[in-house]
Amino acid sequence: MMRSAVMAVLAIFAIQHSQAALAEAQFKLRASVDTSSTHGRTLAIGDYLKKLQEKSGGRIKTELFHSGQLFRDRDVVKALRQGAVEMAVPGTWVLTAFVPDADAFQLPAFFGQPYPVVYAAADGKIGEIINKQFESKLDVRLLGPWLQLGYQNTYSTAKPIRDFSDQAGMKIRNSGGAGQSARAIEAVERHMRSDPFYVALAPGWLGYAHYMLKQYSQALPLLRECASRAPNMRSSHVWLAITYAQLGNIEQARVEAAEVLRIEPKWTIEGTWARMSCLKRTEDA
Repeated sequence: MMRSAVMAVLAIFAIQHSQAALAEAQFKLRASVDTSSTHGRTLAIGDYLKKLQEKSGGRIKTELFHSGQLFRDRDVVKALRQGAVEMAVPGTWVLTAFVPDADAFQLPAFFGQPYPVVYAAADGKIGEIINKQFESKLDVRLLGPWLQLGYQNTYSTAKPIRDFSDQAGMKIRNSGGAGQSARAIEAVERHMRSDPFYVALAPGWLGYAHYMLKQYSQALPLLRECASRAPNMRSSHVWLAITYAQLGNIEQARVEAAEVLRIEPKWTIEGTWARMSCLKRTEDA
């Protein structure tokens, strides 16, 4: 096993700021994360918001939206800029499109390094340079140090991995593939059974997983439920459109495509979808 220090698992605090909002007698601060209610990131931000509201004497009213209820991390920067949410905690892996230097902690020099070494860089000159770029390019304020989410580990069943030379000639596979979709179905179904008030995204996740396994008829009602409960969530209509298309219902696919453009008029397959799609096989799109 070899540890990769902070391999795409650091996050930052960011808040969209406007003088008008700050001048209000009571300021409503909505925070968006796309991790589950029990994830460490969600719990940490929940604790922060609770203390912030208490310290403000109620002048700042906080509300936390987890599991991507408002926005997924990849979309939340745009939401901040548009004032659709006041605070977000996106991972650096989605911020590299705006600030490429945010990928600094994926450099091999940080592989296997202990936390103090990583903290010294993130809280030191390297982090300072990246933070200034965030604030300048995204028009946001950083509220504190980066949030550490742990290590990413690389394992092998063939031989021990103790340093870089041990990885020579090996193929390293990251999480993904049909096996993950099957596991996702089991996990989301378990969640939905245990929580009768599950969030609107839950059937969406389940629908995505069935889609990736080419189970389009099973994906359809789940994606429709997601879209009906969250009618302004663009991704649910995108997935509905391609599901209808896979089932041969082109007319209904066009209806859903129109909904996508209602929500985001400049959305295109060649532009937005090509940059943000997680699909590897062209036939899935």
